[in-house]
Amino acid sequence: MKFARMRQMYKYNPASWNLEGNIGDCIQNIAIENLYKKLGITDLIQINRDELINYYGEKAILPMQGWFGNLHDSFLATWSKDIIPVFIGFHLNDNMNCRNIFIEKNLHTKIKNFEPIGCRDRSTRDFLSSLGLETYFSACATLTFPKRTKEPKDGKIFLVDLSPKVMDIIPKKIRQQADESITHIYQFSKYPLSEEEVADYENYAKKVLEKYYNEAKLVITSRIHSAMPCIAMGIPVIFIHPKLKDSRLDVLDGIIPKYSPNDKYAINWNPKAPKIEKMKEQIINNALYQICKCAKNNGVEINTDTEYKNNLNEMKKLDTELEKKEFINRLKLFPSRFIFGIIEAIKDFIYYKSSQLKLLKNIYSHKNIILWGASFYLEKFLARYKIKNKNIVGIIDQSQEKHFQKLCGYTIYPPEKITELKADAVICTIKNHHEKVYPQVKKYIEENFPDKTILPDIF
Repeated sequence: MKFARMRQMYKYNPASWNLEGNIGDCIQNIAIENLYKKLGITDLIQINRDELINYYGEKAILPMQGWFGNLHDSFLATWSKDIIPVFIGFHLNDNMNCRNIFIEKNLHTKIKNFEPIGCRDRSTRDFLSSLGLETYFSACATLTFPKRTKEPKDGKIFLVDLSPKVMDIIPKKIRQQADESITHIYQFSKYPLSEEEVADYENYAKKVLEKYYNEAKLVITSRIHSAMPCIAMGIPVIFIHPKLKDSRLDVLDGIIPKYSPNDKYAINWNPKAPKIEKMKEQIINNALYQICKCAKNNGVEINTDTEYKNNLNEMKKLDTELEKKEFINRLKLFPSRFIFGIIEAIKDFIYYKSSQLKLLKNIYSHKNIILWGASFYLEKFLARYKIKNKNIVGIIDQSQEKHFQKLCGYTIYPPEKITELKADAVICTIKNHHEKVYPQVKKYIEENFPDKTILPDIF
């Protein structure tokens, strides 16, 4: 019987994969290796997370800590008969039809043999629970890194992988003194990955962890596997993410506040590190108990100075406590979010009205117009103002299923028909993702139909 932990070799379809890795995967593997060391187990085999189904050899106990999803023609949430899984820190992604595939492959019956299923987040827990499985919130092994013994004298503020939208709300004073040298993105040089490059990838992750440990006085990030190791080390963290509904993020509930860019005026820019040592001890105790129990069930006794006991009740109490803290965190943010919501609604209303008036003006002040984009916005607009203008010669849209259909009496054509419509001007009527779409439409017309005029951006 072997003991194993995962590594990432990204056995994906190279046609769709951009040779990019996220060291958050490595950080989870390093955390599992640290847990094994507490049991005195250092002789580990490494199994590629992206090909668990293809592992054949001596039976191996493998903690299933990590992200499992459906990417680049590779469904990851499967494993071979020679792997004995221990489900702690398990996250089953809900994108790309992953959870439906999980059911279609009948894995919810296969996984039942390994209950209870420790889930990294409540979203995974609730999904698996809905399938009749015994589940619990086990949190993430990256919350178990040792707390540092002292803070750095001249500590740095690290801004880690923040989007432009998030960067815009960082106070100028913080940005001026911040360090942006850390990224969790790793770029591979070729495919397939070599053993050497995979080792370099993991070494890079270790160097990032060392940098946090030795240099950070504050970390501002949108990465959960930047936030959680730093929290474990006793480093203050500000977590800002543009999509707080992402199912992965509820692992942070009750530990630290989760902010969106809209929370700019409610963010505490000088936070203290949360005290999680008791929580950390519970996570460690549970993980080691589950590994020891699995080994014993398979005829292997692990000799350890500590007897790790079943603490599922304590883990469930911990979850309840965290949910209460999360409720308080959200309650504190509610006034600012409520006020911001009202302001944004007023701005949207004014913006919406002004864009409609602008569109009306353009339609009635130009002859032979094409409307580009058979959008829901355009349908509502034409119906609302009951526009029956002979100057509109047609609507262009790239969606094949819309071609030659009618929208409020106007025919929808494919882009190549633009020359047949004999129009002088084009108005872009796509509201969603307009900032991205309008330049594309403008460029397409300028390159292919230089005799046409595309009217000024109406949104």
